[in-house]
Amino acid sequence: MFYEHEKKERTEAYHGPRPSFPERDPRFYGEMKIYLEERNLNFNIAIQNGWYPTIAIDRFSRIVIPCSNPSGVVYYQARAMADGVKLRYRSPAATRADSIVYVVPFLRAKGAVIVEGPMDALAAAGSGWFGIGLMGNMPGPGVISYVASLVKHLGRVLVVPDSDCIEMGSYIIGALAMHYVSSAFTTIPEGKDLAELSLKKRRELLR
Repeated sequence: MFYEHEKKERTEAYHGPRPSFPERDPRFYGEMKIYLEERNLNFNIAIQNGWYPTIAIDRFSRIVIPCSNPSGVVYYQARAMADGVKLRYRSPAATRADSIVYVVPFLRAKGAVIVEGPMDALAAAGSGWFGIGLMGNMPGPGVISYVASLVKHLGRVLVVPDSDCIEMGSYIIGALAMHYVSSAFTTIPEGKDLAELSLKKRRELLR
């Protein structure tokens, strides 16, 4: 199963210029704070990692989530904050260049947690782990290689798949093992993903 932008990149070549980041709109920091905190996600960690609000993409208020990739080029996800927006996430019209969402916690981390979505990565960071969001559940070799280069120095590596794609766990463990990275995976006790859990249940799961 792939995200829509992944499907396009597998079937459509892109030859245009690299995108730039959407314009920041400080008027929506309050909405961003409320949106994240209502989901038990840490607003300050998001800010520390360069997340910010915008309405420049499609006039909906969105959180711009900068991505990391080995090429160092611009790529991002932009999450709609309002309910009922048809496209919850928007991405630039450009190849993702093996991008992931990499979220650094405040204090010394316990290790790295690999998850599917950006909000799950932020949830992991809020529990004291490096959060790595793959933006898909079956990433290609380039993404795996990049993730392996990051996590091999981060201590314990835990994979937490969404409940609708448990097979992601074994896939990522096997793929990382090809890069001599040892990891384990655990399933969430309820709900769809890590971000849906309460703070207490996240911490219990990631102990």
